[in-house]
Amino acid sequence: MTTKSLRRATARRSHFPSDERIEELINARDMAAARRAIDLRLKASAEDADALFYSGACAMVAKDFAGAEAEFAAAAAARPQEARFLSARAAACLAALKPEEAMDHAEAALALAPEDTASLVNLLQALIRQKKFEAALTHAESLARKAPDLPEARQLMGEVLRGLSRFPAAMSWFEAALEVAPDDPRPRVDIAICISHMGDPRAALTLVNKLLETLPEDADALSRLGIRAQEGGSPHLALQFFKRGFSLFSNDLTLCVNLGITVQGMGNPGESLFYFRRALDLDAETPVAWFFAGNAYQALRQNEDAERCYERCLEYDPKHSGALTHLAGLRKEKGKVDEAKDLLRKAIEHDEKWLPPYINLYGFLKEAGEFEEAEEILDRADLLDPDSMSLRQARADLQLRRGDITGANAIFREILAKEGQNPDAISGLLFCSNYDPELTPEQIADAYKSWDQRFLSWRAPPPGFKYANKPDAKRRIKLGYVSGDLRGHSVAFFAEPLLANHDHEAFEVYCYANQKNGDATTGRMMKMADHWRWAVDLSDDALVEMIRLDAIDILIDLSNHTAYHRLYMFGRKPAPIQMTTIGMPTTTGLSAIDYRITDAMMDPVGMTEHLHSEKLLRIASHWCYRPSDEAVDLPVAEAPALKNGFLSFASFNAFGKINPRVFTLWGRLLEEIPDALLYVATGGKDNDEVLNAQVKKTCAECGVPVERLRLMGRKPFKAYCEFHSEIDIVLDSFPYTGATVTAHALWMGVPVITLAGPSPIHRSATSMITSVGLPEFVAQTQDEYVAIAKRWAGDIPTLAEIRRRLRSDMQASPLMDGPLVTKDLEAGLRRIWQEWCKSQKPQRKRRVTHG
Repeated sequence: MTTKSLRRATARRSHFPSDERIEELINARDMAAARRAIDLRLKASAEDADALFYSGACAMVAKDFAGAEAEFAAAAAARPQEARFLSARAAACLAALKPEEAMDHAEAALALAPEDTASLVNLLQALIRQKKFEAALTHAESLARKAPDLPEARQLMGEVLRGLSRFPAAMSWFEAALEVAPDDPRPRVDIAICISHMGDPRAALTLVNKLLETLPEDADALSRLGIRAQEGGSPHLALQFFKRGFSLFSNDLTLCVNLGITVQGMGNPGESLFYFRRALDLDAETPVAWFFAGNAYQALRQNEDAERCYERCLEYDPKHSGALTHLAGLRKEKGKVDEAKDLLRKAIEHDEKWLPPYINLYGFLKEAGEFEEAEEILDRADLLDPDSMSLRQARADLQLRRGDITGANAIFREILAKEGQNPDAISGLLFCSNYDPELTPEQIADAYKSWDQRFLSWRAPPPGFKYANKPDAKRRIKLGYVSGDLRGHSVAFFAEPLLANHDHEAFEVYCYANQKNGDATTGRMMKMADHWRWAVDLSDDALVEMIRLDAIDILIDLSNHTAYHRLYMFGRKPAPIQMTTIGMPTTTGLSAIDYRITDAMMDPVGMTEHLHSEKLLRIASHWCYRPSDEAVDLPVAEAPALKNGFLSFASFNAFGKINPRVFTLWGRLLEEIPDALLYVATGGKDNDEVLNAQVKKTCAECGVPVERLRLMGRKPFKAYCEFHSEIDIVLDSFPYTGATVTAHALWMGVPVITLAGPSPIHRSATSMITSVGLPEFVAQTQDEYVAIAKRWAGDIPTLAEIRRRLRSDMQASPLMDGPLVTKDLEAGLRRIWQEWCKSQKPQRKRRVTHG
């Protein structure tokens, strides 16, 4: 190019808007002029990286985050060595709620410019959004060293420490952020969140209400602060911002939706519908409002309305994976399993990296005993997210269902090889340890207690912590139950009689349901509680806050180390007295749980105290059973041995409970009773050739005559109950004995032979069988186990008579006397409450006199 032509080109470029001019227009929010200036630049050169960058900035102002990311990506492609474009792309991903992608771009920016604080801020925010607080801590410390006076550096350090539950340290950083940015309301909100988590939610509310008095009437600002409190695990504080905003701007769509989501998350689905209806009045084409309205109706068991809402959500957003996944659950409840599976497959297709539809589809297949296809789904999910601990947990669960305890343990250990401090994996190992006949009760108990020492003890309330509960020994006690199984589940067979019989003048009953949806059982239970809270979407910190604001006096866990437990939350001790029962008859190992509710047959005095971190509260019966609606009117059939002339034994326990020692004992039993048959439930499908072949192989190796073995696949519940008409005696497993299956068998008139052992998990059936008046079916040794079976093989008429009266005997026993068991439990709760109240009163100093 000649000098003359170069001058002409320079002159032409000088007529284009400069970077400085575009920045002035954007800062002045003159977006139309800014856009015209950017377009002029891009017409001259489509690869003008700075113009693309400013185009992305305009999109960010317009909240078009996807468009912004695309423009920043184009800028980075045009000038790949400039970190600020990658950093801007990370910011756009954060705004679009894609923290994983934001982290990738922020790390790429830091690789180009290690000292760039903006990129470090974005990386920290991405890690915090993903709750990767341990990983974030190093970066937060680095940012604090590089920019000690930067408000964001202090703010983010506080957020990381709060995520690690180091609340006093977090507060000091938020206070430091306030020193350099006194007009920024965020640190004040964060300080309130810390105060709430440190045990004084009412003081936190006071602080927030004072802040609200000083804030300008700005809908966006109130929404942002509410979301901040919500993400910090304090929905009660978030509620103040959203309600304030709604009172000023009832036509603001964002406030309506956020207020509805918050109210719903606090366990008030009915109230949340008011706000979602308001949002839909403002804009009927808002998918998120239809989706959460569907959640609310589903929580209220108004499933037809819930389906309609999910369908409307899908009209406006056909790829809404959440709506597809929830709708699948409702279709399955109607028995439309194939349609439900298709919906889940669509959800997977539209959001391949979102795991819930994979997990749900796997769950549907597992429940149907379709283990092979269930494993295929997990294999597909693994390809997309090989590091997912949720998928590892699901695979371990599948192995448990197949009875492969060794395989499940191997997976849990694989998880721990990658995440040495993964508490869920260790919880899984603890659960599996109860199946292992090689471990002593003392070894298992020690393992449970070590879980507490590794993961929970440091989260307990600090020394000197004072509960706000009024220590009045005679007042109405606030009683809370926490469970993920307040639905058609084994736990519900024993929890419902307690809920149904509480004295509501003496006890105010709260239920914290750690489950997404409910069913007919849930609907009944909801009517039995004074207050029902949905807790599954709440973090542990948020649930602690809710329980303390509800001022629960006695909090009872119904899960122990089983699926959907909230033991990490219990470790923070939100209530002054905490207990466990039903979920699993073992210690929890938690120092924060004060009592395990049991009875004198499961835990004879002097036998099992040393196996517990809790004290034992013995009541009339640990188990109190309510038969299913499907079984309540089923008749008790005549003993099949009367027509067959021989005994038919069966095992209905989860197949994983039947270890080689049990099969070997059953082989001996069949050898002693040569004409008897043995039915064994595998948990799979009748025609699962792989599973059935493995079971037969194991049986043959343990001496069980395969020609007298009858394998049964999974049956619908009513058919399973009716099948008891073909069985004379149920054989129990050990060391992990049957609970729910024992109660079902007794209800259908079938006695159970059990082997009592030295720990409560070895004595569940002993408790039930003794309760109904059949101690002669409880063996103390393996020889006695076989002898009991032989006795009844030689006395079929007496066995048949036991069968005829067993249901009426069961109905008259503590095992089905809900009023008796609940009254006895309440007496124990009142006594323990009185002891706590007494401990809270200051000791009167004795006057010393001198003679």
